Amino acid sequence: MNKKTSTALLLFLLAALIASYILPNLKNKIEQKHNIAQIPNLILHQSDAWNKGDLKDFMSLYQKSDSLPFMTAKGVEYGWQRLHDSYLKSYFSEIGKQGKLSFETEKIVLVESGICLVPGTWKLMRNGRSVTGRFSLIFKYFDKEGWKIIADHTW
Repeated sequence: MNKKTSTALLLFLLAALIASYILPNLKNKIEQKHNIAQIPNLILHQSDAWNKGDLKDFMSLYQKSDSLPFMTAKGVEYGWQRLHDSYLKSYFSEIGKQGKLSFETEKIVLVESGICLVPGTWKLMRNGRSVTGRFSLIFKYFDKEGWKIIADHTW
């Protein structure tokens, strides 16, 4: 092996060693900074708010934006207020009408720094019937507000 080849090989091995150490640590630092471990507790708090009939608290996990997408089997709607009004009309027009909601989250996928995809299932007990479905939520970390749902796909 000549000197050029051995130097190139040594540099390649050094770069691979550095990358194998830095990349996992960088991911851990990103996860620690934004504390993605909070997300399941936030979702649990959201279902507790629903079950108490507190729509305002339930909606507080969503980013308050006119461009917030909410996708269902019926199509796509946009806007925090529109989502709020839809829940109010369909579930919260009478005390106790909302039923009992529970969520189960699956693996939280860190898409990039401060953005996570959270797939899971939901179950709603209402009027003596149980309805279940799936969801995928996109969370974004905001320095002042913490984690907020910026997109909701529920079916």
